[in-house]
Amino acid sequence: MSQFWETAARVDERMRDLGIPYCIIKTYGGHEEYRDGNLDVLVDHTLLAVAEEVFDRDFHVTSRDRFKHAVYEQNKLMLNSNELPYTPLHLHRSVGWHNLCCIPAHEVIENAEEKLFDGRPVQIASRDDEARIFVLHIVLEQFRVKPWDLRLLERSDFDSFAADYGIDDDEIAVVRDATEGAVSTADLRPIWRKYYKKHSVDSKVSVWNRFLHWVLLVRSGRLKA
Repeated sequence: MSQFWETAARVDERMRDLGIPYCIIKTYGGHEEYRDGNLDVLVDHTLLAVAEEVFDRDFHVTSRDRFKHAVYEQNKLMLNSNELPYTPLHLHRSVGWHNLCCIPAHEVIENAEEKLFDGRPVQIASRDDEARIFVLHIVLEQFRVKPWDLRLLERSDFDSFAADYGIDDDEIAVVRDATEGAVSTADLRPIWRKYYKKHSVDSKVSVWNRFLHWVLLVRSGRLKA
C-alpha cells in the first residue's frame, strides 16, 4: 500500500477509535493509483481540537500554519508528520477556498462510502460529491484541467454546476470542453461573477473572500500585484 493510502488508513483508525465521522476528499473516488503531496480530511469539528486530540501522536501543526488558520484559513488546518513517513494532512471544516464555505462538511460526510485498501477501511467521498468538489476546484483554485479531472468528470457534472448558479452554456463550456491545461482568467471571470453573486445570498461572500481570491490569482501568476 502506498504512503498516501497508508496515511488514509491511519486517519480512519484514529477517527474510528474516537467515534468521529470524517471523509477523505479529492482522491478521484478513492482511486488506488492516486497520489498527492497531502491528504485532504473533511471533519465537522473544530480543527485545532481534532489536531490536538486525534492526531497529536503522529502529526503536529507548525506556528506558521496556526497563524494562517487564525487569520485567513479558518476552514483549513495543515498538519505535518512527526517521525513516521506519513503524508501531510489538510484538515477541512468545509469544502471551500478563500475562507469561503462552498459545501458544508456534513453534506459530504453523510454520503461517504467505505473502501478497503489492503483490507483496511477508509471513508471516501461519493462519486457525485467528488465531482462537485473537483468542478469547484478547477474553477476557484486550480484554474486548470488535469488528466485526473478528465478521467473523473463528465459533461453532466459541469452542466449541473452551471444550472445551480445560472451560468450560461457558452460560459461553462470553456471549462467543460477543455482539454488538459490552464483555463484563462478571462474565461473564468464570468463564472466567478455568477458563482459569487448566487453564493453570497446564502453564505455572505465578503470583500475579504474576494480579496483572498485575488491573492490566490496573484500567487498563481495569473495577475500581477
